[in-house]
Amino acid sequence: MKAAVFVKFMKDLDAVSSKISKGQNLNIYLEKYGRSMASLYHALSLVKLSMNYYTVCDIYYDTLDKKGYNHDLYDNLYHRFHLFVRNYLDNQMDIKQLKAMRQDVMDIMSVVISFVDQLRIYEYVLNRVEYRFKDKEQYPFDKEYYNTYLTNDLIHYIFSEKDNVVVNSKIAELVGQLPMRLSKERFFSYIREAFSLYHGAQKGSIDDFDYLIRSTALLSVSKKQTENKVIVEQDFDEYKKIMDILVKTDYKTIDVTMYNTLNKELKIGIEKINELSDNIVLLIQLINDLYTVALMKEYSIGSTTQTVLAKEIIESINNQCFGSPDRVASDNDSSYSHELFEKIADKFIAFEGVQENILSITQKNEYVLDDAWDMYKDKLDTFGVSALFQSLKMVTKLQSGSDFVMLDSDASYTEIPDNSYADTVCERLIDDMQKAFKSLGQPVKRAVMAAVFSQLPVLFNNTDEIQNYINMSLIQCTDEAEQMAVVEILKSMMEG
Repeated sequence: MKAAVFVKFMKDLDAVSSKISKGQNLNIYLEKYGRSMASLYHALSLVKLSMNYYTVCDIYYDTLDKKGYNHDLYDNLYHRFHLFVRNYLDNQMDIKQLKAMRQDVMDIMSVVISFVDQLRIYEYVLNRVEYRFKDKEQYPFDKEYYNTYLTNDLIHYIFSEKDNVVVNSKIAELVGQLPMRLSKERFFSYIREAFSLYHGAQKGSIDDFDYLIRSTALLSVSKKQTENKVIVEQDFDEYKKIMDILVKTDYKTIDVTMYNTLNKELKIGIEKINELSDNIVLLIQLINDLYTVALMKEYSIGSTTQTVLAKEIIESINNQCFGSPDRVASDNDSSYSHELFEKIADKFIAFEGVQENILSITQKNEYVLDDAWDMYKDKLDTFGVSALFQSLKMVTKLQSGSDFVMLDSDASYTEIPDNSYADTVCERLIDDMQKAFKSLGQPVKRAVMAAVFSQLPVLFNNTDEIQNYINMSLIQCTDEAEQMAVVEILKSMMEG
């Protein structure tokens, strides 16, 4: 949109929103509002789709020879998406199938996250044995700094910012790296205290927090590994091999040869799983934008220069990376070329400021959607705009910035249960953690506790409590290798 058109569109929609809020001429303004918002979302998602589609395809072909782990898994998803784009271009989009693919990607991501959590736990463990094998003359340990000055530096680091959100983030990061020396009883009391903060919260919020802690504590490796047809056993074989070795290792008696072997495998695993995770995030963003385009297409009011260009770019990319409509997804003879892709990139200058302008309008007027749904739901049917408003509500989720948001929430998600529900969920979690701890060696158990502790809401009431916790953690750690590792990790954190 040109600046003058943008300003007019914004003023018009502001006026329409005001009329709806006042309940005036709803038979006219509800549809006008819905179609205006649909047009904005349609334009926004087309522009985003064209730019992100370019990025994903360019990355794919740049890394095609570096197959690594999970190439076949991602390759399948990548080509499935190309086919959906082709169907959209040919006006043959099946939204239900696109939604099914989105769920497949979410299921795969849940498995990926479980491996990320596992690898991070063992990274914590290996970091703390590393200095057993360092030359002490080359890496001297400053005990005086550890025992005397480190706590003050950490307190200064935490409170160097005034923003409470930043302060709490630093505290969470810090407690996840300090030596974990809490007794199990004290550790579980912190978990109970955290769940008590959810008294009066929605059931879904309690369940989400429970899932977060379970995932961090390695209690919830997704069953989708065996249930979902998209995920087959060999897709994660390489990670399983690494995890088998890591789980079976005795970290109290580990020697330098074993350490070096594990450290090498761990780094490879982390690099590959992070690469897969990044690719899946980009892919679901594409799916969310294509889903938005498909939902808003029939309600959008005409086209703009930018939407026409965006669609041309999408078609050009699809032709290069996927080929003609009668090609199958498994073909590898695409007409991709860096030269043509560079020419496409030059066209993106036409989109400068478009996303920001559209977002400023939609975010300002989104409140009307909820108000209309709550106050005039019966009139939406009467005026024939119920389907339009349902699609808009779906789109606000897709464009919320929460890439993996559930589109169809269970009705019970928003229920507010008795306080006993949070307490029961908490005790079940603690019971499962106690059982799991029995099979873990002490270094791994401490790593799990530290990771979980970093995910709890900040439970310190003042600076003294934080300082006392830091002192307690440092003093009760008597393993010099761990002390040395902690100093280096915390220094890096403070300097970074």
